[in-house]
Amino acid sequence: EAVCWGLEAFGRPIHDNWWQSETGGIMIANTAALDIKPGSMGRPLPGVVAHVVRHVEGEPVTLIETPDTVGELALETGWPSMFRGYLGQPARYRDCFAGKLYLTGDLVRRDADGYYWFVGRSDDVIKSPGSGRGRRHRQAGCTRRRGDQGLRRRQARHRGRRRPAP
Repeated sequence: EAVCWGLEAFGRPIHDNWWQSETGGIMIANTAALDIKPGSMGRPLPGVVAHVVRHVEGEPVTLIETPDTVGELALETGWPSMFRGYLGQPARYRDCFAGKLYLTGDLVRRDADGYYWFVGRSDDVIKSPGSGRGRRHRQAGCTRRRGDQGLRRRQARHRGRRRPAP
């Protein structure tokens, strides 16, 4: 919904993204170089390698290659701002990894164009201050109400326009 509101209020879309405190920065985003898909988190930033994985306790983690299949978001380790541990909780930190993959705990799907879509939390906890609803529920209204085609029409209408400075 924020993407559509940004177009209506400012003549520019809001570029959604994904990050966690543990990642130390934005990892996946709708950058200015990408077409925005309302409700998507975007695509991994350069240097960030993201995967959708099947993660079942007691079984090996496997990559999911099929588009639009829900799984856990995992990042290949080694990005510069990667967290180094939870204070006083070394076992919790170790549990976040499967080999060279950081397991985020977020459930996502990746579409055929490589855009990631938030589905929920693997532990059923949505980290959303001030709201008991998940991001997917808030953003679904924009897509249902206006759809991708409506957003593309508004983007085309506003492309190249400059808003006067306040």
